[in-house]
Amino acid sequence: MNHLQELSQTFISSRLQQSLNSVPDYALTSVIAPMGYGKSTAVNWFLDTASSDNNCQIFRINIYSDSTALFWRGFQTSLKEADPDIMHFQYPQTTEEVILLAQHLSDHFHSFSGSTYLFLDDFHLLNDSLAVKLFCTLAEFASS
Repeated sequence: MNHLQELSQTFISSRLQQSLNSVPDYALTSVIAPMGYGKSTAVNWFLDTASSDNNCQIFRINIYSDSTALFWRGFQTSLKEADPDIMHFQYPQTTEEVILLAQHLSDHFHSFSGSTYLFLDDFHLLNDSLAVKLFCTLAEFASS
């Protein structure tokens, strides 16, 4: 291995690797630490490792602000190749619409025979209770 390869490698401690390797055991995982602790780097390591399995689909959504419109566009864009119907959905405005959207996504994800990971980076920036409800409802459907 040359020195440039050594510099480009990411070190993930065995303790953190063990924690991240349990992610598939849960419908919803939240990674919390102060800014600069490497949360995104660690999750990216996990997703890169998981993606080496050909039977895995990964959706990444980066949240840059409290803008629901930007979040929704990023969400739709991330999912549209795997689920073109997502482009026909409006952002849910009621609990009932959240449940309908979560059911649609759950049905779609369950139709895939492998693992599905939906990575929301900086979700804490989005201050929208319906978004929280959407992902909690998705987790409930995934668990059933």
